[in-house]
Amino acid sequence: MSRYQQEYHLKASILAEPAAVYGRLTDFASLQQIVPNIVHAQGPDGPFTVGTQWHETRNLLFLRPALHLEVTDVQPLRIQWVLRDGHAAFTYTFSLLPSLSTGTTDVLCDVLCTVSYGGTAAARLACFMQQKDSELLQRLKHLLEQGPAADFSSRPGSGPVAVC
Repeated sequence: MSRYQQEYHLKASILAEPAAVYGRLTDFASLQQIVPNIVHAQGPDGPFTVGTQWHETRNLLFLRPALHLEVTDVQPLRIQWVLRDGHAAFTYTFSLLPSLSTGTTDVLCDVLCTVSYGGTAAARLACFMQQKDSELLQRLKHLLEQGPAADFSSRPGSGPVAVC
């Protein structure tokens, strides 16, 4: 059985305090607002801690897989979770780097994608997820800078798009 593995790295500079960014990344209701391809989610009521788990259904290319997510690391300016289905695992590490001079927080999103099958289909899935994760960071930025009533309608030129 072949296996496909790829890493990608995304970054967004957000005009917000690190605590506000961290709060959105560790709040289940906020995640439902910023994940662009979510169809349904069932998750925790409390704060994210190591071992926190939730389930989502997302549009992934032509599929709607049931996904299992689990928080694997929580630190003051870093959170990590793993998204899994029967064939793939995506390990997300979000690191927050505050800039005192500009008042912004750089959000670094490092993703390790491991797919149990290889070839073009695995590469397309990784590329699709990279594009959706880029959109997630743009939605996070928009939500924090524009407020809770932020409009996430798709607009050309509204932010960088990942190119695979």
